[in-house]
Amino acid sequence: MRIQFEIKEKFPEIIEEIMNSEKWQTSVKEELSGRTTVVIRDQAYGSEATIEIYATSIEIKTAWSKVLLSHIRNQ
Repeated sequence: MRIQFEIKEKFPEIIEEIMNSEKWQTSVKEELSGRTTVVIRDQAYGSEATIEIYATSIEIKTAWSKVLLSHIRNQ
């Protein structure tokens, strides 16, 4: 799967890109205290990723990889 989003300096903007990108379809799977889990589906590639959003980090899991963006300051 090819996930593309522009890394911006502000954490809320990264979350906004994940939640509202025109590049993929986003659905909220679960909202718990301190964590939001979303699934993004890329129709062009027929694949998906699960993203866990925390207060100071984002974890992206695909069938082939796992990426952790952490210690991002809220600006």
